[in-house]
Amino acid sequence: MRICFVCQSGVLEPKAILLAASLRLYFPQNVELIAAHPALAGPLQTETLKALAALDVGKMAVRNPLRPDYPIGHKFAALMLLDGPDCGIFIDTDVLAMTAPQSLPDSLAAVPASFNHHAKPVWEHVYNHFGLTLPLASPPTLVSRDRTAPYFNSGVIVVPGPVAKRLAASWIDTAMQIDGDPEVPDRSKRPNLSQLALPVAAARVASELRCLIHDGISPPGHGGLPKRERRFFSTTRPWNGCAKRSRRFALRCRLRRSIRAFVMHLQLSPTSERARLGGIFVRDMQEGSPTEITTT
Repeated sequence: MRICFVCQSGVLEPKAILLAASLRLYFPQNVELIAAHPALAGPLQTETLKALAALDVGKMAVRNPLRPDYPIGHKFAALMLLDGPDCGIFIDTDVLAMTAPQSLPDSLAAVPASFNHHAKPVWEHVYNHFGLTLPLASPPTLVSRDRTAPYFNSGVIVVPGPVAKRLAASWIDTAMQIDGDPEVPDRSKRPNLSQLALPVAAARVASELRCLIHDGISPPGHGGLPKRERRFFSTTRPWNGCAKRSRRFALRCRLRRSIRAFVMHLQLSPTSERARLGGIFVRDMQEGSPTEITTT
């Protein structure tokens, strides 16, 4: 299995290290971790390179196939790195592994989006543009419970290796055409272009995009993974601004508890494991400088 994530110079570096450390802690040691590095965005810090090496993370350069003003486009190129005979997972950098799943789907799967950011006429236009029919059934968004089209957040994507390169090429082409379409409103292109393009790209290559349940939330009427396997990823980014303040606060508290539990595990681990992981840098939920967590 390969797991790929973006490690870009700047604020993503400490998040990438923490993600990689959590994957090494919970996933089998033979899993290949790949840090997709957008080289044109700048070099990684020496400390980052040392941490990635200590965690046995390979680094591969990628180039944004879209426009420079859309850095999320790096994930399109990162998905191509999952090409191979086995299952692969692309994970957004601001995610932590909380435990190892007992199993993963053997087909294309992604996590449903929390909110719907595109009106139904936008979905209909995009599907029509590519000669496709808007699917009648779709999983509801996890928070707002909207049903317009199959809509996924593209932050956790499970993809069969033999499909990865073809899907990535379709994702890039689909996103580029949508981005250049004047009939698609700008608010549907930034920042959610990748999410709008993903289900369409999958349909263009005749791949069914299944619903991957995560974080303990299961949309009614959809199977996904068994309950015991659902909570193996947890997001570290704040709740969307349109959510209630209490939910944002709850998510921040959950993140802090997760990080404290993770660091406590390292502190209680054998010296050899702590030495292998070394120091981990994480950015606090509030604005400010990175905080060093020393595990040795």
